[in-house]
Amino acid sequence: AATGDLILQGTDNVYIGGVNYETHIKCTEDGPVELYHNNVKSFNTNGSGITLYGPEGGDCVIDMYADEGDDDADFWRITAGQGGSWYLKNFAPGSYDTLIAATVNAGVEIYYDNSKKFETYAYGIKTTQNIMIGTHAYWEDNGEAIFGDGSDLKIYHDATNNWIKSATGQLKLETVDSVQLFGNNSETLAQFNKDGASYLYYDGSPKFET
Repeated sequence: AATGDLILQGTDNVYIGGVNYETHIKCTEDGPVELYHNNVKSFNTNGSGITLYGPEGGDCVIDMYADEGDDDADFWRITAGQGGSWYLKNFAPGSYDTLIAATVNAGVEIYYDNSKKFETYAYGIKTTQNIMIGTHAYWEDNGEAIFGDGSDLKIYHDATNNWIKSATGQLKLETVDSVQLFGNNSETLAQFNKDGASYLYYDGSPKFET
């Protein structure tokens, strides 16, 4: 058509193909529109959106380029891998670094600079790196903060009392200055001073001094 629209219309399905009956596009009446690569379907519309396909024995890859792909950081890739894996990657360093990885019946991993920092597992979440908390970390009653490979130290609240339990070794408190113990309403119970005296109190008044 030199001018105007080019309309292809059939009484049933419409096919666009190449030589040797290779299919490029297939449009089904009251059904999907399908796109093919090398005669293998890669894409189709459906009643709720679209479906993408990888080749037999291969991954399904979606590449997205921001800003016309001017810079490496503009390249994004989503991959549905074989065996139930899924990845979000970026090309900023000149190769595709992983940001998020997920595996069915396994876990979700989060990366920083292509190094895994956080993951889910059968009992919750774990990290081998630092955790920075801006305000508070909360544990419910009987929820324990556990330290050491063998659960050596536990800190918890049992709905009535507060507990610090040491299962191995000595329980040590270290400070650069004095140590003070307070009761309700900031009443002093004991005070231990570095390079100085130690005090035991009764009703807020010192009764014993070294």
